[in-house]
Amino acid sequence: MSAARVTVRIAEKGKRFKELMRLTPKAVNRLQEIYKNNERERRIQYLKVGIQGKGCSGNAYTMSWVEKPEKFDEKITQDGKTCLLNMFTTALYQKYESNS
Repeated sequence: MSAARVTVRIAEKGKRFKELMRLTPKAVNRLQEIYKNNERERRIQYLKVGIQGKGCSGNAYTMSWVEKPEKFDEKITQDGKTCLLNMFTTALYQKYESNS
């Protein structure tokens, strides 16, 4: 199993996200492999990243394949690959961090 690192930065209230998510070169290469090997590639266009909740061991991140963006999804394009980051879960993350 290969691993890839994703960096997410949170903006201050009222400011635009400068770097919302950055994929490492290894992560981009792995995504390209997955897309090439995926038989449903024509239907599934995006990898969607979100935060499910926060527990004793920190945040639980989710990853899923989706056909199109939803209302609160932000498109992140890097090295020709586009991912989605759910802005609603990012806002929840920011709220949790400020309450800690």
